[in-house]
Amino acid sequence: MYREIVRQGPDAVQFKWCHVDRQLAGAYGQLQRHFADAVLCGVLSGTDATLQLNPDDDVEVHEGDKIIGLTRQGMWVVAWPDK
Repeated sequence: MYREIVRQGPDAVQFKWCHVDRQLAGAYGQLQRHFADAVLCGVLSGTDATLQLNPDDDVEVHEGDKIIGLTRQGMWVVAWPDK
């Protein structure tokens, strides 16, 4: 994992923000299922700019919040797994 984080180049792993829309809003623990190519690291509140790193799975993420994660360039791909 460390080698992936410190590697440089066009496909290097980087911290990226993703805006939360109505479809992504819900429990933080459920968001991991939507990002197969990213490791979620936290949530930035859209109302008071509070940053929570490694929040509990039951923390509610709301429309207008942002999530931050480690991912490759351009890999914030949302997958909608079967429920």
